Amino acid sequence: LSTSGQDKPRDYMTMLSKSKYCLYVYGDRAHTARLYDIITFGCVPVIVADGYDLPFSWLFDWSKFSVRVLEDDVATLPSILDRADYDSLRRELVKVHSFFQYHNRGSIFGDAFWITMLGVRRQLAKCT
Repeated sequence: LSTSGQDKPRDYMTMLSKSKYCLYVYGDRAHTARLYDIITFGCVPVIVADGYDLPFSWLFDWSKFSVRVLEDDVATLPSILDRADYDSLRRELVKVHSFFQYHNRGSIFGDAFWITMLGVRRQLAKCT
């Protein structure tokens, strides 16, 4: 897989959908759409971001559908991925996929709007 960094959105989506693993590196913001893009296209996230609080970590066990790599261990990334059980990670990713998607016809049980509202409710319950 190679890219010039100038790919069109369709090319980007094609690359994600054809990849088994997709790298998510901590950037200059806490959350970016990149992680959601990776999940949307069915690519197992490889997260290189020490101390990063993953979305909905209060609900999901991210270790079941992603690979976390410490920043100091990036040099060993190929061997880490060789040891990972891709089939199991991919199966678990399919189970949580819909929680990261918004739908055109309003919210449905288990979509991104639903889980966001569940998170809001959870935070409000802490206030009472």
